[in-house]
Order: sequence, then structure tokens, then C-alpha cells
Amino acid sequence: MVNVLFITDRDMLREPGLVRTLYDPACSTGGMLSVAESYLNDLNPKAKLEVFGQEINPESYATCKDDMLIKGQNPANIKFGNSFTADGLEDEKSALSPISMAIFRSRNFAGFSPTLFSATGG
Repeated sequence: MVNVLFITDRDMLREPGLVRTLYDPACSTGGMLSVAESYLNDLNPKAKLEVFGQEINPESYATCKDDMLIKGQNPANIKFGNSFTADGLEDEKSALSPISMAIFRSRNFAGFSPTLFSATGG
């Protein structure tokens, strides 16, 4: 899935010293963020991906923050809460490339289908 996010930027992503950002508004345990970082590192070891996310589930949120800390990312970039109603990254949004593959399990989102959003800005 991550290769789809980067497919149009593969040549640009090979530039030495490249710094990109990635934002997942429903990051769960941070799996997509971690896979994206690994994918970019395989493509260009001199690139840096700074990841950001927000998660509403307290257990998933804690797991994601732990994972980011272990992997050398900034755990402060992971915010707790509902990104639909209380955006924890509002000030950083203009510089972020958003992704999401949210599975709406909550009764608050019954009837919605999973979605994928992507952008190459950053």
C-alpha cells in the first residue's frame, strides 16, 4: 500500500538529504507510518521521513507512541483524540502529506466505508 503513496515521486525521493513528512489522521498503532519510513529508507537511506499521527483509541495511541520512540521518531508528533472533531495537529497541517486507511469500527462511524487519502506535498 505504501508504494502507491510514493509511486509518482520515486525519482524525487532518491535525492540525497531529502526530508519529507507524512500524516495519518487515524494512525492506530502506527503501522502505516512505520512501513512508509522503512520503504523510504530502502529507496533512499539518506532521506528522512518525519511522521505525524492522531489516534482516538487509548491503547492504540500508547502503542503507536512507544513504537515511534523505539524507532527514533518523535513521539510528540503522535496526538491523542478524534482527528475529525479535535485536530491535534492543526498548526502543523500545512506542511504534512496526509494518508489514511481508516477502518471505521466505531458505532459513531457506522455506515462509512474505508477510505484512502494521499497527497505528495510536504
